[in-house]
Amino acid sequence: MDELLAIEAGYAEFAKWLNHDSGDMSNATRWYDHAYEAANAAGDERMSAFVLTRRAVQFVGEGDPYYAAKLARLAQRDESIVTARVRALATQTEAIGHAMSGNHSETDRALDTAAYLTELGIGVRPDGDPSVGRYCEPGLYLKITNAKCQLELGRAENAVSAFRDVLGSLPSSYHRDRGNYLARLAQTCALAGEQLTPASRSKNR
Repeated sequence: MDELLAIEAGYAEFAKWLNHDSGDMSNATRWYDHAYEAANAAGDERMSAFVLTRRAVQFVGEGDPYYAAKLARLAQRDESIVTARVRALATQTEAIGHAMSGNHSETDRALDTAAYLTELGIGVRPDGDPSVGRYCEPGLYLKITNAKCQLELGRAENAVSAFRDVLGSLPSSYHRDRGNYLARLAQTCALAGEQLTPASRSKNR
């Protein structure tokens, strides 16, 4: 692997993330192209997969589930153990794409694969992994993805249970996330015809 090109890919991917987070999608896409090109030239399969996954996330945000699922699936092409953690993230992004499209069977398949890859990635050394520090603990992130997918698919009771599981697993310092997922829980309770009582809210604090 060409180390200088790999470092270039890492900086370009970070620039892409900064632009994406600030809402500048045009520059985010430009930096995505740069990062992907450098990662491929470096022979860095893990970074290539991560850049594809982040681009898929961009398509999710733009409301284009077809391309989100396609790119996330492409990010899973490498089957080496070193890419397991990134592939777990890619498969979860694929699941969200399928859920947004209303494809129940493909969503379930992707979630099952993500669960397997999440377990597989536990024993992988995190050194140099571009996803480290950018996502929460892998098991928690899988719970969050599952809850989002259940909601997208309109599986009201499953979604209520899944968001309650997420809220019960969040670290106490995740204040913004707790507010976000309490709002999602309220949405799923309304969908399921349940009432989010003060008691049920306090249980999830």
